[in-house]
Amino acid sequence: MDKAKKAALALAAMLDRFYALIAAIVLGILGLVGIAPRPTAAGLAQAVLDQEPPPTPEAAAEEEATPDLGWLVKDHAAQRVGRRPVGMPALAPLPAVVAAWLDGQDPVQLRRLAGHDLAARLIQQHVLSGTGGCLPSLGYVLKPTRSTPQAHVHRAGEGSAGKGSMRVDLNDVLQDLGYAPAGPRFR
Repeated sequence: MDKAKKAALALAAMLDRFYALIAAIVLGILGLVGIAPRPTAAGLAQAVLDQEPPPTPEAAAEEEATPDLGWLVKDHAAQRVGRRPVGMPALAPLPAVVAAWLDGQDPVQLRRLAGHDLAARLIQQHVLSGTGGCLPSLGYVLKPTRSTPQAHVHRAGEGSAGKGSMRVDLNDVLQDLGYAPAGPRFR
């Protein structure tokens, strides 16, 4: 691309930004006065797309975890196989889920975790990613799951459903899950 085309593209981009700035200023002044145009679906969709997306659960989990979680797991594994030198400062405790996972490791897996061939960042990534872990031979660190309550199932003869059919009452299921119906039903 020659210099003239680059200059033309740069000028076009600058004019586009300048036009957007002028339009924003004019619409802002009209909005303060109360003469703003009505919002359109396209404008609303563009505003939503321009917003910063909410953080994903994976990003939130990575922020909550300490950056040295991989090293901490390596040190705990080294201590369990007897490779941690005497006189070192006490280790910080592991999160309960990670400690339970480490308790389930056999001596070969513990030596692999404590060894120099496995990077701490890979261990941390494996620990934080659940079943998507990158080291499947070490098993997965799973967060405890909440057991789901059983729904009340009415068999034939108990309810008004037909012979041999099963009927699940939605209100019973919601109450089992801890949600109470709020207010009257609207149809």
